[in-house]
Amino acid sequence: MAIPIEINEDHILKALKEIKAMREIPVRRKSTKYFLHHDNFDYPPKYVISIANKFAKGEELDPDPRIFTTHMAQRYLKKKGFTDIRKIRK
Repeated sequence: MAIPIEINEDHILKALKEIKAMREIPVRRKSTKYFLHHDNFDYPPKYVISIANKFAKGEELDPDPRIFTTHMAQRYLKKKGFTDIRKIRK
């Protein structure tokens, strides 16, 4: 399965706003390797796409890697103009 093409920049911005308002990302949705840095906040790319799908199609995407991967989320975000994706340093 792929990321739905209906997800656009507006859906992504709404997802970023919703995630930031949570103040804490659910443990099972945190990223372990990469994040999208936007407006002085770090977002897990897959979670952003999952929430953006809620605005595009009415439901969150399942985070199962058989549905879509972090790499797919990163590529999609870059394609939509969100290019500040960084590797988590440990």
